[in-house]
Amino acid sequence: MQEPWPVDAYDVLLRTKVPPAWQPRLKSPLLQEGKLHTIVFVSSKVPTAAVALAVRSNPGIVVLVLAPASQRRRVHDLGATWANVDEHDNELRAWNETYRQSAPGSRSYWRFCHSRWLALAAALRDRAHPPDGVVVALDDDVLLFERLGARLQEVALYHPLAQAETVVNGAFVIASAAALERLAAFLWTLYSLPTRQLATIAWRFGTPMPLSDLHPRDRSRIYPGMVRHGRYPRFTDMDAISALRLMSRHGELPQTLRVRWAAGHKRRNCAHAPKATALLSGNWSLRWVGKVPHRAEAGGSLQPLCFLHLQGPQAKERFLRPMLHAAGIPSSLILAHRL
Repeated sequence: MQEPWPVDAYDVLLRTKVPPAWQPRLKSPLLQEGKLHTIVFVSSKVPTAAVALAVRSNPGIVVLVLAPASQRRRVHDLGATWANVDEHDNELRAWNETYRQSAPGSRSYWRFCHSRWLALAAALRDRAHPPDGVVVALDDDVLLFERLGARLQEVALYHPLAQAETVVNGAFVIASAAALERLAAFLWTLYSLPTRQLATIAWRFGTPMPLSDLHPRDRSRIYPGMVRHGRYPRFTDMDAISALRLMSRHGELPQTLRVRWAAGHKRRNCAHAPKATALLSGNWSLRWVGKVPHRAEAGGSLQPLCFLHLQGPQAKERFLRPMLHAAGIPSSLILAHRL
């Protein structure tokens, strides 16, 4: 059963002060008012050659990779622009201390999944990103075969009032720089809340799970204040985005944090990516035409794929290298990436 929203939670949220470094400053345009400007990857390790594929698929668009200083040459070899993902560590230190985990897995992984959005907003601010410049944020296990400018045009028609759009949870987001700035401010505000209010939001937008199902090590990672009657809410950065989207829609956030964040659009001229589980099970049959994978349609016609999301270690192990090879990415770049 969904937990009720505490009477005082909205007031606490309104009273929470965002530090100057994370306060929203930009006016948030609609996606239909913007132009595609930057494709961004954020990585804490070695960026994959999916970056080079995005560069090739979208000529003339800035491809920015936030990665450790040790990966500067690697990013340059992939044809992209490097920015230091650790540039704002001092500003993020206070946020890292407030993070309370509510999902199985390592604390460092989930903390990075959240803090990457703050690092991205800071990087765009540092680069004086144009106010009407639209950003596409991708995970580096997304193989991009489409022109994103065409997707932006379709999204703007499908969701004419949207300021951001989720294509794939956690892996593929289209947003104005201002929407990303507000997401960063919301994440700061959210984890600044007392645990009671934070837990209520996590229970409202997360997925209740039995604590007993977890391995003892994962069980110990769940913040105690999140647990209720032997259950915890699985709450990730994508659930936080859902909270931002729905709380904005219902007027439960200050105006300066609200974002019209949409989801659900699928392109007309290329096939939406299959889930990694479908690829692994063999339920999808792909045929390569040139350097682009296609799906067989009824009647024998072929439809190009917009992108592929190789989520999870099994999908990466089995498909990442051969698909990048088939897409024409040089072997020297593919062999250098991590799985």
